[in-house]
Amino acid sequence: MSVIQLLKQTTDFTETDKRIVDFILKNLESIPNLTITELAESTYTSHSAIIRLAQKLHFKGYREFKNALIKASILKSNQDQQIDNNFPFDEKSTDKEITETLANLTQNTITETVAQLDTQKLSQICDCLLKADKIMIYGQGDSQILARYFQNKLVKLNKIAIIPEEYREEAWNTTNLTVNDCALFISYGGMMKHYTKIMEYLKSQHVPIILLTGNPQTDLLRFATYSLITDNNELDYAKISPFSSQVGFEFLLNCIYAGMFKRNFRKNIETLNERQKIIQKGILADNA
Repeated sequence: MSVIQLLKQTTDFTETDKRIVDFILKNLESIPNLTITELAESTYTSHSAIIRLAQKLHFKGYREFKNALIKASILKSNQDQQIDNNFPFDEKSTDKEITETLANLTQNTITETVAQLDTQKLSQICDCLLKADKIMIYGQGDSQILARYFQNKLVKLNKIAIIPEEYREEAWNTTNLTVNDCALFISYGGMMKHYTKIMEYLKSQHVPIILLTGNPQTDLLRFATYSLITDNNELDYAKISPFSSQVGFEFLLNCIYAGMFKRNFRKNIETLNERQKIIQKGILADNA
């Protein structure tokens, strides 16, 4: 039963519960942007009243309750035009329809990714990467494109990352990692069998392991020190392109980079400005 059905069909609500439920059903599209404090103020209730309602509906707390409501909001917004993440358009689609559909898919993917995002884990990942002496980013196919994208961003933080699979040297590169380093794996399906061996070895060496995946059931999770999951109902096969998964992962990587950057914000800004001067006006300038 969906969260909306639960809200409409549950019969043992108190008057306070009913006030919260009525507000949610009338303002479902606003829920993604509301904190528990704002919801309490809007319904003239309290944090504890909202949490009790969430638990009455068998959610652990407000965060889990809100995530379910966000997903319900996304589904509601797409009722008139369901978007298939694997085949978001067909041969009859006009160019205008394609652009509008992909815009909606992008927005929905980011909203759903935020709903699933564990910010505590995100913070731990930022700290882990900043602390690491060496960073290895594992990714194949489309995931390796994202690995390169993130590798380029890390340069701005003076963090040099290596993509070990680039020249089929993942085994040698893997053995170079120590407890002072970090390994980041990007795998939407989480079905890369050889990653099991690599992660098993890294775990035995106490190397911190970060996993970004779209598969909450992947066996790789048992090896990960930290993990972020963005499940956007996209198949590993039978699709035009990995539109949704790429958007979700790129968003997560941007969040990680932003979190890393802000931890030493002023210093990073100063460093960027200094290097920009060298590149534009110093010995490395094009006209030097």
